[in-house]
Amino acid sequence: MKEGLKQLNEGWAAQGKPPLKAGIGINTGPMIVGNMGSTSRFNYTVMGDHVNLGSRVEGLTKEYGTQILLTEFTHQKIGGEFITRELDLIRVKGKKLPVAIYELLGTASEQAKYEDLMRDFARGLAAYKAGEWHEALAIFESLAEKYPDDGPTKLFVKRCHTFLEEAPEGAWDGVFTMTTK
Repeated sequence: MKEGLKQLNEGWAAQGKPPLKAGIGINTGPMIVGNMGSTSRFNYTVMGDHVNLGSRVEGLTKEYGTQILLTEFTHQKIGGEFITRELDLIRVKGKKLPVAIYELLGTASEQAKYEDLMRDFARGLAAYKAGEWHEALAIFESLAEKYPDDGPTKLFVKRCHTFLEEAPEGAWDGVFTMTTK
């Protein structure tokens, strides 16, 4: 999908048309799927906590500057077919337990293309989770120089600056609590 959208946008750009952006959130878990309702209102739909989590994760693609985000539940299921990088440990609005989110970068055959980014981002994320804001900021700023268009790197540079000015309330557990749906 990412490659198809890239090709479409290149064609549209050549025609002077604006690009199309798409955000996808994928979560895996039990849900209810089928025809639901009554005789006056009837829909084929999907319902459940895992559906809601997928929807919330889709909404985070803009904040993280990514196209496809996966939850830890999907990440566990995909095996080695795809390249992913852990982005964050989040607590979505209305939930107590945190969930890890990952960015889907590409297929396994593209591993070499992402090695440096993934290695250095993981180092920065480890420092961030440990509350080592200065160290995390240095790593993320270095990454931002190499990868100026990387949305997650930009986000963590901003967060580190914010946390250096005003640390998160209470004991930092490495979990970022989302305040909006």
